[in-house]
Amino acid sequence: MNPTSAYAPSRPLLMAECKLLMASIRNTRDQIKNQNISAGHRILHQKFCVAGQGANSTCAGNEWQDQRGDALLLDRTDLVGIDKPTKKLVGWLVNEGTGREVVSLAGMGGLGKTTLAKQVYDDSEVKKHFSMHAWITVSRSYKMEELLKDIVQQLFSADRKPVPREADNMNSNQLKTIIKELLQNRRYLIVLDDVWHINEWDAVKYALPTNNCGSRVILTTRNADLAFTSRIEYEVSGILATKDMRRIDEWEMVRRSLGAEIEGNDKLKNLKKVLSLSFNDLPYYLKSCFLYLSIFPEDHPIEHMRLIRLWVAEGFVEAKYGKELEDVAGDYLNELLNRSLLQVAETTSDGRIKTCRTHDLLREIVISKSREQNFAVIAKEHNVTWPDRLRRLSIHNTLQNVQQNRLSTYNLKYLSLKSTKVATIPSYIGKLQHLETLDLKHAHVTELPVEILKLRKLRHLLVYRYEYESYAHFHSKHGFKALEKIGVLRSLQKLCLIEANLGNGNIMRNSEANPTEKVRCSKVEKEDGKTLCSSIENLSNLRALSLLSVEDEILDLQHLFSPPPQLLQRLYLTGRLETLPHWIPNLASLVRRI
Repeated sequence: MNPTSAYAPSRPLLMAECKLLMASIRNTRDQIKNQNISAGHRILHQKFCVAGQGANSTCAGNEWQDQRGDALLLDRTDLVGIDKPTKKLVGWLVNEGTGREVVSLAGMGGLGKTTLAKQVYDDSEVKKHFSMHAWITVSRSYKMEELLKDIVQQLFSADRKPVPREADNMNSNQLKTIIKELLQNRRYLIVLDDVWHINEWDAVKYALPTNNCGSRVILTTRNADLAFTSRIEYEVSGILATKDMRRIDEWEMVRRSLGAEIEGNDKLKNLKKVLSLSFNDLPYYLKSCFLYLSIFPEDHPIEHMRLIRLWVAEGFVEAKYGKELEDVAGDYLNELLNRSLLQVAETTSDGRIKTCRTHDLLREIVISKSREQNFAVIAKEHNVTWPDRLRRLSIHNTLQNVQQNRLSTYNLKYLSLKSTKVATIPSYIGKLQHLETLDLKHAHVTELPVEILKLRKLRHLLVYRYEYESYAHFHSKHGFKALEKIGVLRSLQKLCLIEANLGNGNIMRNSEANPTEKVRCSKVEKEDGKTLCSSIENLSNLRALSLLSVEDEILDLQHLFSPPPQLLQRLYLTGRLETLPHWIPNLASLVRRI
């Protein structure tokens, strides 16, 4: 044998080795993936029955026969609150333009979208206006070819023609072609009921010609993203109720005690099951985020950024390359909004979400699911006791319980003393090595202990309050006195509100680039200009900057000679400006300047 010859294995052996190698790679990949999933996620992964499978995620005991068909049998005389929305939708269908329009009925499950759509579909004016019509129930378990065959059968029936025999053996593309040819020059109305995902609409829409005959498509959906694809969106926000004049007091009892009524009222148990479908459809990471809503008091507006910070602190948010955890959490929140599981309560002046809320009915589902999973402990009463071991504690209305119960705080990641009378922070704060958020907004704190600099994992430091000073400055905002070495907090994402008028204008003294994204600084004087500009140069990830000057002081920001932070999107300057800072035109990402 030639000693320089290479060993050439046989093909079967080579294939076997390749399979072993691929299996090893997959195993290594899965190990890396599991390492990236937080401990909190792994626990939830095990708790929720079939984790991460979305629409296929089902649990034992959740089996339930969909009673959607009952909504199709109701007469208008059996319903309360149906006349006004029906009249409005009928007007849209028959009086809009000649092009094909898509009308979406969007809202959370159980509100009566199907019932409303069916009443419109059966309206005599609508029946007379459209020569071709079909009602298709999509649902989560649909099969595309079966759905298309259903459309073909209904359309041929409406046209009083027999369905072609070969239709049973046609594929999806052939069925779409038949549908399109049949509807091409006809005024049609197609209702697609219970559409869950955009791809379901995408798979059907090209079979429905965009003719100029005044045709219409109605979609009912829980998915706001899908509703946005239509030209006309109608949000179903109330509940269409069946009449029962003998029990007119029933709804008053529901209003007073919704949670108890859902558990004890057979009629509302079905509503709970309908709403639970939306929860069961969530991937496991969104289930944990959704359950977290149970910690907030009833009718309490939930601050958008507070919720995001809590999710991050809990480890619910999976890291994604090139994205901060807060950005990923923002995507989670938007998905819950799009699924109609959250509602926007208030927006900022530039259209960003400020607060959100859950519908009262969904809140009861959240609380019920949270209780089933032992997800959180809610302390509402003054003398309540809680277990020795707990993962999450939410205290409503009182702080007395904290003094009566001993808690281990070493692993604490989120501490909020917002709107309390707390005036001083003890040096013990330095022992909370895992703390990521310290929220002291609207408390009485004016100084922070130097031990705060030991919190190397701190991501959000929020300290400010409003004080009445004079008629001209009735809403003056005050922060905390600056710590000289605050730049050592290398994980800091948001710093608000630091006072700069003590000769300490340099917010971040480190020479290295700092990861902080949002900074709010008050009591800025003209002499702080150079050191402030020096700090800004180090904040390469800065996205929002707010500077408030001392009364009648000039904001001098002309000393920034390096390129400004290119990610800066929002700039708020409150005070006197002799000239506009020369570097502002170079902010390529700027979307708001005040």
